[in-house]
Amino acid sequence: MVNLAHHIRESRLSVREISGHAGIPETRITEIIGGAEPSVGELRRLAETLRLSMSDFLPVTSDEQHAEVLFRERAAQKHKVDAPVEQFTRRVGGALELLGTEPSPTWLAEFPVTPQTYEGAEYAAEEFRRKFLRNDQLGPLITLPSLLVNELGVLLFVGSERAFDGASAILRGHVFIFVAAQFKPRMLFTLAHEVAHLLAHHNDYEVVVLDTAEDVRDLPSRDHRKEEAFANAFASALLVPRTGLGVALKKIKALTGAHEDQVGDVEILYLSRIFGVSFEVAARRCEDLGLLLRGGARSMYEHLRKEYGSPEKRGEALSLPPRPEVEFPPIPPHLVDRAIRRIRAGEISVGRASHILNVSIPDIFVLHTRS
Repeated sequence: MVNLAHHIRESRLSVREISGHAGIPETRITEIIGGAEPSVGELRRLAETLRLSMSDFLPVTSDEQHAEVLFRERAAQKHKVDAPVEQFTRRVGGALELLGTEPSPTWLAEFPVTPQTYEGAEYAAEEFRRKFLRNDQLGPLITLPSLLVNELGVLLFVGSERAFDGASAILRGHVFIFVAAQFKPRMLFTLAHEVAHLLAHHNDYEVVVLDTAEDVRDLPSRDHRKEEAFANAFASALLVPRTGLGVALKKIKALTGAHEDQVGDVEILYLSRIFGVSFEVAARRCEDLGLLLRGGARSMYEHLRKEYGSPEKRGEALSLPPRPEVEFPPIPPHLVDRAIRRIRAGEISVGRASHILNVSIPDIFVLHTRS
């Protein structure tokens, strides 16, 4: 368990102040510091007072220790030796504890190997839609979070950690994706970017990837590092399919009365809202497909930023239809269901499940009902 005395000293709060904030008698806090076992309610109040996560109080498992080694090695490769990766490792360790010996998903192993090139990214995106979207090569994919979580068994977590835009891992055969909470279209693109990394390592039993904002680019360059260029190209092609873009563009031009050969900021703003991506992603997709001159996407973005403050403000000024809502589940429903099954089988205490999932005991059952 985490060293409470250490965190109390680090917080620079006195026992009296902690007692006042947490609503726990000073004598009881002193006992806990001395080694007494706190209740779940006491732990939650102390976590709130010390600004810690409930999962910070979990004992470190062997899975968590192994995950931390892998995440820190990857962070060192990104030259972020001091990066806070505890959020990832706690989630991984807790999830693997809940899953136990449950079989891991097999969809990655069934996916064909593709070269990490621009053409390979296009093929992989079309193949993903063929396999998991009934070959829908037209429509938007704002339901990607639900598809990954509910149908493919991906353990998807949304966190506040902004040292990295996203992360992905295959550990013990289970698939994890982490996405930093921010602008929803950006989160959707990051999610697709992480899927690309998983596909590139689909035969690996374990792998960890960490992505900074520089890796996940709304205006990616083909001369970017091979691994990231592939992931960015895949994300663009998956979220804005070639055929679907063509169909949507024809309808937009008919609606706006634009010239048949013209693709301007208005058309791209419409595309970005239809497909749930940022203006930059839609513009660069048009550029990659030869609908804009090379460099046109960035030039158009910079113009809108200078003239209107941002592409989004330009869209608001034009009274364009609102963006479709992209829903990210707070906790993977599969993990909640697994926790409930293990609680009912007597394999794990409800308090332990509450710690791992970082939710209150009543909320576990509420989330289970909703799932």
